[in-house]
Amino acid sequence: GEAGAYDNVRTFVQAALSGTNGASARAWADQAAVQFGAFMTGFRGSYFEGVNFDKLVFERLDAQVAVEDRKFPYPDGRQDNISVRWTGKVVIAEKGKYTFKVSSDDGNRLWIDGKKQFDQWGGPVTQESSVELDPGLHDIQIEFQQGIGGAWIRVTWSGPGFSERLLTKDHVSVVPWEAIPQAGK
Repeated sequence: GEAGAYDNVRTFVQAALSGTNGASARAWADQAAVQFGAFMTGFRGSYFEGVNFDKLVFERLDAQVAVEDRKFPYPDGRQDNISVRWTGKVVIAEKGKYTFKVSSDDGNRLWIDGKKQFDQWGGPVTQESSVELDPGLHDIQIEFQQGIGGAWIRVTWSGPGFSERLLTKDHVSVVPWEAIPQAGK
């Protein structure tokens, strides 16, 4: 039936998104993914024990990368000796220069489209990087580590026509994965 065909196309689009490095196929898959609902809004948050991603504890969909002091969502309440990796696709509407800023206690790293923008894996730090981006979807990866003491992170951005604000699910999508229950299922 029609629903089955839709699911087949969506599965194909998801495979193309995760399995291709070809620029033209990738561009097609990015556009098709939006049309076929293969994206969910937000960041994929991967939460680990240890400051160097030693043991994956859980994954979830995060609306933004903004955690208040010692409010990380670990089921056992842990706030020390942790690391988190957030990934997604920033949806860029207008060509121009965009500035991404990551403030945290402790260290952080940022990649845009697979290129490392900054890396300060030590104590509390605020870092920012400006990149020229074309309209479309751009990969973003944020990494965070927390040893002991204060524990927080905040990711903001600014760009053509808007001043600094939180980078949220309004502008970030992620390809769904099996660990997250799909809406309506």
